[in-house]
Amino acid sequence: MRREISSVEVVNAFISRIDDINGDYNGFSNLNDFALELAAAADDQLNCGNEVGALHGVPFTVKDVLDTKDMPNTYCSRAFANHRPERDTAAVARMRQAGGILLGKTTSPEFAAKITTSSALCGVTRNPWSINRSVGGSSGGAAMTVSTGMGPLAVSTDGGGSSRVPAVAFWD
Repeated sequence: MRREISSVEVVNAFISRIDDINGDYNGFSNLNDFALELAAAADDQLNCGNEVGALHGVPFTVKDVLDTKDMPNTYCSRAFANHRPERDTAAVARMRQAGGILLGKTTSPEFAAKITTSSALCGVTRNPWSINRSVGGSSGGAAMTVSTGMGPLAVSTDGGGSSRVPAVAFWD
């Protein structure tokens, strides 16, 4: 391992990218206020020679219908705007066990229940290649954040095409 870049530098680069462009596209419902602290802890583990997981220090995002114990999980619904789960869903727990650093929660329609990525709570997520179109599907926030370089990995779901739907006409 060459260690040419630290976890803090990687997380800072993604936070900078999010700061620069997320306002135009709205890919995140919530950001993790502790991502930089987690990155610093990851760097400390490496510096101490501790054994680390396969994703150690790698940032990831999670669709806002999947539970995360230390962040709000709103399901992009006003009814759950202040909901805080007691534990991670299995996929999130595994990402963390592998050393991944949660950057934030990505937008979805309310309860992931429609084909366009928009909700009353989280607003509209825009397609970066055509802002008058949706990114498509309930995993649109996840797809858009990875495709625009706001995160390298996204945990998402696909129940009826949400990760596979092409860009569709935007307005419901």
